[in-house]
Amino acid sequence: MDIRGADPEVDAVLVAVHLAALTWRTATGSDPRNTEEQPAEFPDMSTRVAADTLGITERGVRQAITRGHLHATRVDGRWRITRENLAHFQAARTAA
Repeated sequence: MDIRGADPEVDAVLVAVHLAALTWRTATGSDPRNTEEQPAEFPDMSTRVAADTLGITERGVRQAITRGHLHATRVDGRWRITRENLAHFQAARTAA
């Protein structure tokens, strides 16, 4: 941070790394601006809240969705999981 602006090549690399990180967050469904858990009156939750509830990573939640083990719907490009579906998935994990 102290040398920012001193070397244009270093600045270009830092910008590229920053853009790559932002792109990765968007592609994986992680939104750093939306870190709060939704209130209970909302019937569904994000992959982040589901991951926190299950004690696994967001990637693990997305893999369970892709494999068909956890039912979720896609809304505006993001996965939404109902509390009921999460409870079924959690019960199946516990039983296995």
